[in-house]
Amino acid sequence: MSSTAIQEMQTAVDSMNLLNTQIASAAEEQSAVSESIAENIENINQVSHSTEATSVEMSNTSEQIATLADDIHNMINQFEEAISHS
Repeated sequence: MSSTAIQEMQTAVDSMNLLNTQIASAAEEQSAVSESIAENIENINQVSHSTEATSVEMSNTSEQIATLADDIHNMINQFEEAISHS
């Protein structure tokens, strides 16, 4: 084998090694991004459940306030009727 052929093979092997290094680096970056995306999705899921629970609580509180407002309105009407009959 001539030294030129050996040199060409060495250059080709070096190029393949460089490509392998670049591919491995890109795979590591993709893995890190995938993990970050998975964490963000989990965070969104947790916030979504928390928001749902808060919405239910606010709805229940609103219903209680509406009931109390009706009670107050009825008491005022009863008071006004009692005064007008006095």
